[in-house]
Amino acid sequence: MADNISEKILLIVGEIKGEVKGINNRLDNINGSIKNHEIRINDNEDSISQQKGKATLCGAVTATVISAIGIAIAWLGLNK
Repeated sequence: MADNISEKILLIVGEIKGEVKGINNRLDNINGSIKNHEIRINDNEDSISQQKGKATLCGAVTATVISAIGIAIAWLGLNK
């Protein structure tokens, strides 16, 4: 009878080990997905930052050109 109980205990321990191994595999997959998401989020944030810089530069150039045109128009109006 003791052998029967020992076998059952070993069987249960084996099942528990299998479940733990499956859980660990799932956690590894989840961690891989999270790392992938972090990389994608960082790439998107970098892209947005670059776009903001380009938009700021375009705004500054546009403001400078419009100011220069306004000054030229005013100067031409005064010199008539």
